[in-house]
Amino acid sequence: MQPRSFCMQTFQVAPITITAFIIKKAEPYDQYLILRRCSSHFFGSWQPVTGGIEDGETAWEAALREIQEETDLQPDRFYAGEVVEIYYEVYRNAVVTVPVFVAFIDSPQEVATSPTEHDAFLWLPYEEAFSYLEFAEQRRALTYVHENFIRRKPSELLRIEIPQSVG
Repeated sequence: MQPRSFCMQTFQVAPITITAFIIKKAEPYDQYLILRRCSSHFFGSWQPVTGGIEDGETAWEAALREIQEETDLQPDRFYAGEVVEIYYEVYRNAVVTVPVFVAFIDSPQEVATSPTEHDAFLWLPYEEAFSYLEFAEQRRALTYVHENFIRRKPSELLRIEIPQSVG
């Protein structure tokens, strides 16, 4: 009897949307920005920055663009979150994978939300931000970010240099 031959295949999943957690260093606790949706899609739910990836755009470029569009903030440090949200989306009848990014705001900046997408925002410590998030995958991602970007120093290998044209 001959051993089974296994064919190894790899495939790439192209994400269509992103999530970005924005963190402001503060005492006594670091603060996470959460936004309340005012559009018909998930009306009234609290969330981190989310958004679609446009044609010709990478996921990290989409995250930087969405941060700018939804909050008017310019990250001082920006990282690949090394975690992916995965969920089933009914209206697409598809399993969606969402790469997570982490943006740190170290400089004084004011949030200006997009009035067509969000009608309120809060800066909250981890435990409170966790309690506001509607979706389990966002709570799981927030916990991962908190453990690996706040409680531990983030790996510089995950850092994404922000192009000058974005700032």
